[in-house]
Amino acid sequence: MVVDDILTEGFSLEAARAFVKATGADVICAAWLKTPGGNHYRALAGTAPQLKDPYKPYATATTQVNVFPNGAQIRNPQAPEQVADAFKRYSAWDWP
Repeated sequence: MVVDDILTEGFSLEAARAFVKATGADVICAAWLKTPGGNHYRALAGTAPQLKDPYKPYATATTQVNVFPNGAQIRNPQAPEQVADAFKRYSAWDWP
């Protein structure tokens, strides 16, 4: 299982998924929070050259992504505002 703390567009979560998958393991991805805003999730659809050995240095020349609009998955229409408000309160927190 790959867990991302705060998801923006999914790049780090997808990179982790690709490396774990290259080991031969099944992968489940989850994110704890999503940043407010209209940024869409970009799921990694492929790389060139293909990632074959996650234990060796790897640099991709090209990537293919599938873009999924985040707004379509929001079940609570006030969720973006509620998360943004919670983030503002957290940022302004007077730490002990």
